[in-house]
Amino acid sequence: MDNQTYVDDFVLASGESKEIVVNSSIPLWVGFMSSAGMEEFEKYGESNPVKLSQPGSGSWVETLMGGSILLNPTDGQLRCVLENNAPEALEFVVYTKEDM
Repeated sequence: MDNQTYVDDFVLASGESKEIVVNSSIPLWVGFMSSAGMEEFEKYGESNPVKLSQPGSGSWVETLMGGSILLNPTDGQLRCVLENNAPEALEFVVYTKEDM
């Protein structure tokens, strides 16, 4: 993945969420990739049980396998929340990127 900067990797159980905080003075795309493959995609259909959002801004993406949103910094930080609403635990890798 070109121009991506690694932020974190972790496992979220079903129903868990995690706040992601990135120090930045400029807007960045914050994105994730999950361990979900075609089997999970076929199992969950188009329900998109994973959500990345910036509370209070209206910015969000719901997708199972991975996606990103453009965040503007507040007080030198980008803050968002990744939620796993799939019925099973998934592994996630979070990254930032300056442009898409």
